[in-house]
Amino acid sequence: MKTLFKSILLLSIFLLSSCNKDSNDDDDYDDVRNNAELIMGVWQIETRLINNNPQNLDNCEILETISFSEDLIYDKVTFSGNSCEIETQTTGTITYNNEETNFTVIGQNFGFRAFILNIDENNLTLAYDESELEERFTKL
Repeated sequence: MKTLFKSILLLSIFLLSSCNKDSNDDDDYDDVRNNAELIMGVWQIETRLINNNPQNLDNCEILETISFSEDLIYDKVTFSGNSCEIETQTTGTITYNNEETNFTVIGQNFGFRAFILNIDENNLTLAYDESELEERFTKL
């Protein structure tokens, strides 16, 4: 009788503990969702690295911004000239990958995939697919 009781008790504990098991897939999805939430807003370029070598940004290049909106729109503004006028403004649609911390942007005449290397409330570091380019941004 004691053996039967112990067996039922052990089986009950096993079944209850397996019902509450956390899934790593859920944690990965939460990280991606959190990254997608953290990335929303306007970011200004801080540093650009090519092959891990810092690039000198001129007075206009340091004004460059990228933005991510809740309606999945990506916008990039670059500046040039003596008075740093807007040189280009590119807009595209963002698609987040739920398996990795990367996203794809598709615009009218361009497309790229970027990887979120680091992100928090104030800092963002991106690397780009098939490129040795890494950019660091500060949230405005």
